[in-house]
Amino acid sequence: MKTIGLLILLYFFLKKKKFWFSRVAALFIFFLILDLVTKSFAQWAVLNQVEWWSWSVSINAGVSFGIGEKLFETGSVVAILLGWIVLAIGISFFLLKYLRTTMTRSGYSMQSVAQLSPDSSRTIFLSEVATGMLLGGIWGNVLDRIFVGGVRDWLPVPGYELFFGLTLYNNLADWFLTVGCILWIYLLFFKIKTS
Repeated sequence: MKTIGLLILLYFFLKKKKFWFSRVAALFIFFLILDLVTKSFAQWAVLNQVEWWSWSVSINAGVSFGIGEKLFETGSVVAILLGWIVLAIGISFFLLKYLRTTMTRSGYSMQSVAQLSPDSSRTIFLSEVATGMLLGGIWGNVLDRIFVGGVRDWLPVPGYELFFGLTLYNNLADWFLTVGCILWIYLLFFKIKTS
C-alpha cells in the first residue's frame, strides 16, 4: 500500500516539474504495480484458501480468451516469449513517439506549458493516462508470461455469465488495455488536432 501512495506522490511531484516522459513513466509504473500486486494477491488468496475469496485464478498461456494456447505446447517457448518481448518493446516505442507527436500538436512545449488552454491540458493529461495504462497493461501481461508461464486471470468479467452461461476471468492489465485503447480512440477522433 505504501508503494501505491509513493507512486501517486511521485506522479504529482513530476507533474509540477513538467517532464512529460516522467509523468508517463510514473503512470506506467503505477498501473504495472497495481496489476502485478492484484494478480499476486489473488493467487495468494486462492493458494491459502482465504474463506471470503470466492474467485479462482487461471493461467492463460494464449492471448484473449485463450486463443493460441496450443502454441505453447507445440512451439518453442523461448521463441514465443522473445516474440512477446519484441512486440511489447515495439508497441512501447510507438506509443511514446505518438504521445510526443500528440503533445506537440496540442501546443505542448517546455516554454509554453503555462499558456496551454484548459482543453489542451486535458488532452495531454488524458493522452498520458491512456499511454500509461497501455504500457502498464502490456508489460504486466508480458512479465506474467515470462515469470509465471502465462497470464494470471482472476477478475470475473461482469455480465458474461448472464449471456454466455460460463464465467470468464481476466485481470486489471486487460482492463487497462481496454480503457487505454478507448481513451486513445476518443482522443484521436474528438480531441487531437490533425493539422
